[in-house]
Amino acid sequence: MEKKGTSFVMTVIVIAALLLVVMVILLVFFSDKFTQFSEETESCLFKGGECVDSCTDGREVDAKCPEGKVCCVGG
Repeated sequence: MEKKGTSFVMTVIVIAALLLVVMVILLVFFSDKFTQFSEETESCLFKGGECVDSCTDGREVDAKCPEGKVCCVGG
């Protein structure tokens, strides 16, 4: 009878370990996708703008552009 109980405990431990591994993999996958999504939503193009040297015809918005450029929306 003792071997049957030990076998059950080992099965539970193995299943818990496998679930933990799957959860870690999913966490890494989704955190990477979230990072990509947040970077895309901060881009000038996503906000409907264009990266230019100076914004004269539209309004300047806070968005990611290359060094020395600003994001200009409208105009």
